[in-house]
Amino acid sequence: MRLGPPTPPTPPQATTLSPPQTVEIHLPRDVVDKLAPKQSPDIWLGLTQPWATILAACIALIAALIAFGGVWWQIRSNGRNLHKQLDEQDRLHSLTRSAEWLRMQRGERMTALLDSAEKAASMAPLAVEYQWHDELSDPDWDSDLTDYPVLERIRKLFDPIYIGTVPHGVRLEILGLPAAAAAFNDFRRATYQVVHRKSNSFAKVNVSALHDIMLEQFRIALDTEVTDGQNAETALGSEGN
Repeated sequence: MRLGPPTPPTPPQATTLSPPQTVEIHLPRDVVDKLAPKQSPDIWLGLTQPWATILAACIALIAALIAFGGVWWQIRSNGRNLHKQLDEQDRLHSLTRSAEWLRMQRGERMTALLDSAEKAASMAPLAVEYQWHDELSDPDWDSDLTDYPVLERIRKLFDPIYIGTVPHGVRLEILGLPAAAAAFNDFRRATYQVVHRKSNSFAKVNVSALHDIMLEQFRIALDTEVTDGQNAETALGSEGN
C-alpha cells in the first residue's frame, strides 16, 4: 500500500479586530466633587523645593531658639532662687554666731559676778568678826597683835582670800560691769582697812552695809544680763522667721 504526500496545513484565517468602544458614564455632580482631588490651600504648593527647605529650616531654628530661651530662663531663675537661699542661710548663720557670741559674753559676766560674790561672802564675816573682837579688846593694845591670837588668826585667814580677789575687780571692769566692779573694790578696801587697821576710823566701817550695797549692784547686773539674753533670743527668733 502506497502512502501519498502529506496534506499541507490549512493557513489560519485572519481575525478582524473591531474598533474600540468608548463608554461614557454620567455621574452626579456631588459624586464627582467628592471623588476629585481637592486642591490644598497650603503655601508649600506655591514654593519650590529649595525655598521650602529653607523655610522649614528657619522654622526649626526659631523653635530651637524658643526652647533654648525657655531653658536659659529656667536656669537663670533657679540660679537666682539658689542665691537667695544661700544669702538667707548666710544671714541666719551670722545671726546665730552673733547670738552665740553674746550668749558666751553674758555667761562670762554672770560667772564673774557669782565668783566675786562668793569671794566677798568669805571676807565679810571675817571682817565683821575682827571688828567685834577688836571692840572687846583693850583700847591700848599693841598693834603687833602678838598678844591677841584671835585677831591674828582672823588676819591670817583673811589675807589669802583678799589677795585672791585682786583680779576679780579687774575682771568685772573688763567685762563691762563698772558699777559692780566699783562696789566690789569699795568692799575689798573697807574690809582690808578693818582687818589691818589702816584707817583711824576702821572700827566705824559698816562692813555689812557695804556688802549689801555690793550685792545690790550684782543683782542689778545679773537682772540686766538675763533681760538682755531674753531680748536677744526673741530678736533672733523674729529674724529667723
